[in-house]
Amino acid sequence: MSDTQIFDPASMDSQYFGKYKVQRELGRGAMGVVYQCFDPDFERIVAVKVLLPELLGADVTGEFRERFRNEMRAAGKISHPNVINVFDAGDQDGAPFFVMEYVEGYELKSALDDGQRFPIDKTLKIMTDVLSGLGHIHEHGIIHRDLKPANIFITKNGVAKIADFGVAKLESSELTRVGTIIGSPRYMSPEQCQGLPVDARSDLFAAGIIFYQLLTNEHCFNANSPTAIMQKILHAKPELPSMLIPTLSKHYDAVVVKALEKSPEKRYQSAEDFIQGLMQAAEGKKSGNIKGPMFAGVGGLLAVAAAGLLYVLMPSVGRNGVTTPAETTKLVPSSVNGTEAISRQSDNGAQAHADNNGNSNPDSAQNGSTPQNASTENTDNPVRPANTEVQSLNPEISAKIERLLKVAKVHRLQGRLVTPSGSSAYDAYKIVLEIDPTNQVAQEGLKTLEHDLVIRIDELRDQGESQMALAEATTGSQLFPSSEQLSKLATQLKK
Repeated sequence: MSDTQIFDPASMDSQYFGKYKVQRELGRGAMGVVYQCFDPDFERIVAVKVLLPELLGADVTGEFRERFRNEMRAAGKISHPNVINVFDAGDQDGAPFFVMEYVEGYELKSALDDGQRFPIDKTLKIMTDVLSGLGHIHEHGIIHRDLKPANIFITKNGVAKIADFGVAKLESSELTRVGTIIGSPRYMSPEQCQGLPVDARSDLFAAGIIFYQLLTNEHCFNANSPTAIMQKILHAKPELPSMLIPTLSKHYDAVVVKALEKSPEKRYQSAEDFIQGLMQAAEGKKSGNIKGPMFAGVGGLLAVAAAGLLYVLMPSVGRNGVTTPAETTKLVPSSVNGTEAISRQSDNGAQAHADNNGNSNPDSAQNGSTPQNASTENTDNPVRPANTEVQSLNPEISAKIERLLKVAKVHRLQGRLVTPSGSSAYDAYKIVLEIDPTNQVAQEGLKTLEHDLVIRIDELRDQGESQMALAEATTGSQLFPSSEQLSKLATQLKK
């Protein structure tokens, strides 16, 4: 927090903004300071925001005052339960200020930074509140442009409210020129990163990032510099939330995919559409399509069972490539009354079909024979269609794979992508694939690892760490020999 104070803290008891008596400083941002004040007329606590004094002193052209008044005008047009409302405005000794409702609660950013986990019902409540507020903002011709957890407050009653219109754009405003990049890099849309004109769909992209964070407690475009973050936003393909949280319904993956489309035309077109997508996901319906390599899913790894989500893994293969003995239970997709169900086939081929509620039906057992609906296993296609036999890994091996995937995740978060040898995300994924060559989480992990490595090498080079960049590029080009980018980087760095 800056040392600059509009008032001496010791004398705040005697300071006022108009009729509003200052009680304490609540915080400060890029443009203003917010104070907790007392409104004597209504006998209530309010929040008063005033332009930073250092900006006032440097505001030769009046641009900062105009931007501050732009925020005041934008916020003043809104009256909605999910937006922090503005009550009044004024001028104190040449410093413009405006008066807002005081929110008793906490900042969403603080909760996420503290590692707080939000259950899905609370996540959906927060997102619905935020999107309802956004929809109202957009209806009034305002684009927020800086939606992020630090600008979302949760009241003591659990209501989410949007705040801080410091860089908001009114449709009639000419303050922002094309080519000007405005916003917080971690929550910018691709068009913001490029300094292109933005509309309401840019805010919805930011909402998609926040949704991803609420689901996984991770930022989907994390990197160690603003430039690297923006490069990821423009080009990277985040992992599906269900790859990080296996118990999460894949229907929420589809919502995230659509919200984070690089092209505005492919995203949700309105906050109302986004809310509808969330409602459909909560009801177990698909929202949008998961296409292409972006968020290439764990299809075939997850199957819906009566008790929730169940991993359906492929046949166990040891490091020597030999299939392990058939000591485990097999999971066989079958068709019951036109719907998918999971069948269990024991070692001797006996099968008991499950009905729609997951109950066993012993009358359907076919002792000593192969089920009629099972076809020859096609190892070239890891995503099995219905009526294809799928063999699961035994619990011990499954647990080992789960641990290895967690290790890979930790290595990635720590930046250990391909080095040091034997202790990197690459090594962990390769071990998983030695055990189970069809494991799609590991396969997809290696694909995204290659892309992340290119970004990391560029970051190291920009930071002047040429030797580290060369080491990463050399190792990467050896591990991913088909990557032209890594080969080119290795050649460039050797010069």
